[in-house]
Amino acid sequence: MFYWCTKSLNKDDDDVVISMRVIPSLSAIFAAAFLLLGALGFVPSASALAGQDEITYETVGDVIVVHTPDATVGIWTVLPSAVIRSAGNETEPGYGFIFSSIFAYNESTDGGLVLEDVMYHAPLEHTTWSVADIVESSDPEAGDSLTVTMTATTNINKRLTMDDGNPNPGSPGVLVIENWANVVAKFVVTTGNYSSNYDLVDSPDYLVNGSTEIKFDIEIDLLGTDIEVAADSAALDIGVMMMDGYEFGPTANDMPYVLQGYEDDGVSVSDPDVNETVTDGETVTQLVHSFQHRSEFKQIFEFVEGSDALGYFSWARMAQLSWSGTEDALEDISTFYRTDGAALRVYLTTPMNETTTRIVHDPSVGVFDLGGGGIIELPDESIIGRSAMSLAIGLVIGLAAAAGAGTYVVFTRDADEDPVDLVVLEKNRYYRKR
Repeated sequence: MFYWCTKSLNKDDDDVVISMRVIPSLSAIFAAAFLLLGALGFVPSASALAGQDEITYETVGDVIVVHTPDATVGIWTVLPSAVIRSAGNETEPGYGFIFSSIFAYNESTDGGLVLEDVMYHAPLEHTTWSVADIVESSDPEAGDSLTVTMTATTNINKRLTMDDGNPNPGSPGVLVIENWANVVAKFVVTTGNYSSNYDLVDSPDYLVNGSTEIKFDIEIDLLGTDIEVAADSAALDIGVMMMDGYEFGPTANDMPYVLQGYEDDGVSVSDPDVNETVTDGETVTQLVHSFQHRSEFKQIFEFVEGSDALGYFSWARMAQLSWSGTEDALEDISTFYRTDGAALRVYLTTPMNETTTRIVHDPSVGVFDLGGGGIIELPDESIIGRSAMSLAIGLVIGLAAAAGAGTYVVFTRDADEDPVDLVVLEKNRYYRKR
């Protein structure tokens, strides 16, 4: 154990790609970690800290506001979006995400996502969402819960090239493929901790952290059309950011923050205020990073303000897929991410083909405010927390298995190749060009 901890914590700075850095003062963190590990038995578990009080909610315009013992959650019914704040901090910026579009594309030769090569784009902000009746329930083990389900039928736009018979040579062309998929977004808030899984026998358990987390299931049911969607991958485009009030866009507050990604071979740091590009003469290239999954359970980005990690965005590294004529199965996903000057863009990607009928993902967003202890336990027994000291525990336990040099794959392409790229990148509601 000591060998792996030492090897992980003494990685060279060269292991990190452009615009990312290794967390400083690792030797001090390592020392602090040992002090905290000695006292770890005195820190209450997530289960012990979660309250069992009832959930209440109110509807304010287009927002469903949910109150739990430890947090306040806002769910936007115009576009699947959520923001969460710890109880008592309702006037402060919150931690949230916006699910704004779906991409269908073909992987690059390096197995990655090249944004400029994305041929199909389903913009969800241009769809009409219906909201089902809010469901309240109570369970002796999971506590009280509240479920909000949103549904929409979306078109997908295909970018036309000259080979596709572009009707207006010299300008971008778009073919609208109508009724491509039904999309279901289900938000679940509960007072009690429990383990969720996909509806398959061999699905691993994913920890839900009670009243400090909002679980968000995304289901894409492909309807089949007369026009072929020639793609081998489908990606959710999720913007992760701090939000003011219930505006569901990047915070206008001048407070700096970063998002730390707990990866298999290190802790990456992404600054939402940075538009990750590299300029070579007149050529501007965009950077897309490949997230190195840490385990078979939940993956995580922390919102970090100063020295404190106060909120998080997490997701399962596996998705449930269905194909016509075969049984459902769990598939490993690929995760890519970049910052665009306003938010962290996270792309959760699954394989797809002409027989794919259904894709289900499991992200969530939460706060580190568990009864003041400020830690969260993950199913693989790693611990991530809200302070620099609990971060040290996360480094020692959660990343102890990391060894050797960290490798990040960066995918780039000219940013000004095709005006249709603006549809993919800049028409999302939360995108603010800087």
